[in-house]
Amino acid sequence: MTEEENSGRVAAPRPRTTYEKESRVTGNKYDQGLDRNPANYVPLSPLSYLERSAQVYPDYPSVIHGARRFTWAETYARCRRLAGALAARGIGRGDTVAVML
Repeated sequence: MTEEENSGRVAAPRPRTTYEKESRVTGNKYDQGLDRNPANYVPLSPLSYLERSAQVYPDYPSVIHGARRFTWAETYARCRRLAGALAARGIGRGDTVAVML
């Protein structure tokens, strides 16, 4: 083709990759369209999230309030102490408790 003939042509858009399609659909750039299975996905409750964060990121900050900082390990330890104190007072599963942090 001559340059003259080629100048009027519009290039076809390149096909999107699975990664681009999924991130466009879900809005999550890390979503690669994998099926959820035990090898790549574990649903976490707030308690299991706290425990896992303390294991995986023990020295990372979990709470920052002014000059006071708590790591994930410290937060997990404090929550375990609170749970132990509540259990010692007879509070158990299904009981309602209010805590001011």
